[in-house]
Amino acid sequence: MTGISPVDRIVADSREAAVTVRARVDKEEMTGICFLRLDGEGLIASVTEYWPEPYEPSVSRAGLVERY
Repeated sequence: MTGISPVDRIVADSREAAVTVRARVDKEEMTGICFLRLDGEGLIASVTEYWPEPYEPSVSRAGLVERY
């Protein structure tokens, strides 16, 4: 089964937006991060997507990580 769940989070202003989504491909669940640039009418002008691999942060950075 393949699919994308609803948006987890969105942060936006009149010119930019950042969105996180969760997708499932077969049994693997992935988190996608999308950065959107909006035009003068608030429509999406461009999208940059990242699909990072999960990893544990280094000990020195662990306090800066937010888990959800």
